[in-house]
Amino acid sequence: MLTVYLFLKSAVTISLTRDIAGEAIATSNMQSMMQWIDTLGSSWIHSLIPIPILATILLLYSLLLLSIEPRRS
Repeated sequence: MLTVYLFLKSAVTISLTRDIAGEAIATSNMQSMMQWIDTLGSSWIHSLIPIPILATILLLYSLLLLSIEPRRS
């Protein structure tokens, strides 16, 4: 699920970057390009925050399953 999310996010980011870069080059408007670069920088920071949280949750879930499994035997 996380892989699909990251793939779709990357695909949308690449598509939008191509469109915005093309428009900025065509109209000689570098201000919109600089705003988009700032937006990309802040979005990467926000998208990286959930990854350690999800990894911790998966680790705790795995430890819980490993602690329960020997009791079943």
